[in-house]
Amino acid sequence: MAELRHHRLTRDTAEVAGPDAAAYLQGQLSQDVAGLGVGESAWAWLLAPQGKVDALVRVARTGADAFVLDTDPGWGEAVVQRLTRFKLRTRADITAGRLDVLAVRGEGA
Repeated sequence: MAELRHHRLTRDTAEVAGPDAAAYLQGQLSQDVAGLGVGESAWAWLLAPQGKVDALVRVARTGADAFVLDTDPGWGEAVVQRLTRFKLRTRADITAGRLDVLAVRGEGA
């Protein structure tokens, strides 16, 4: 029987909230953000305008007009800067943060 392991991790985050948050992220991420229900999450690529990958994030819908993108430590500020750079005339606020999570791995996790 495999051993169940757990680790505490800190993730960098970018919180995106506002009336245009879903539409904005729909055009910035590889994932179908509009199809996520509140409480659902999915892995996505944050893409440059040329289609180049800027970062791997997990996007979670936390409200009708609110999302949290979490990424590996050290990448959060770059994600916030990248999202802010292309946020012209978009009614959404983008803020950096941190998230403490518990990763559970192993058989039966």
